[in-house]
This record gives sequence, structure tokens and C-alpha cells, in this order.
Amino acid sequence: MESGSIQRVGGKVQFVLVQDKTRLKVAYTGSDPLPDTFRDGAQALADGRLDADGVFRAARIQAKCASKYEAKPGQAPSNINSGKST
Repeated sequence: MESGSIQRVGGKVQFVLVQDKTRLKVAYTGSDPLPDTFRDGAQALADGRLDADGVFRAARIQAKCASKYEAKPGQAPSNINSGKST
């Protein structure tokens, strides 16, 4: 997500997704609460449709904080199965 792009207006949330140099305005009016990881700079996945006005109308939003899932330097991620049986 583009930093500083999240705007909450009533029950609607608007933000901008950026991939490479492409910017996509997104409007979310769904009934599900947004995930805790939905914040500036997070990676997000929006499920919905692109309207004629160029705004993507999202019915569902998934977000993750990349640093939450990355291993610390010199450490293997704890949630990866090493393939060894115990």
C-alpha cells in the first residue's frame, strides 16, 4: 500500500495499491473488519471488480506485514516444516 493513502470515511475505506510504478485506487465497503495488519506500507490483496471510473471496488481485503513472517537473520522461520520426522 502507498504510505499515507489510507482514508476512512464512515464505513468506507479508500487506499492506493502500488505495484512497480502502477497505482490502483481501491475502495472497500465490505462488512468484515479490516485485518490488524492493514496499515501503511503493508502488502495487501483486494478481491472485487474494477469499475469504469478506474476505482477498484473491493469486497474483501487481506493484508500482511512482511516483517511478521520473515525470519530473523541467522534463524529459520519457526512455521516451516524442515521435512524431518520426529
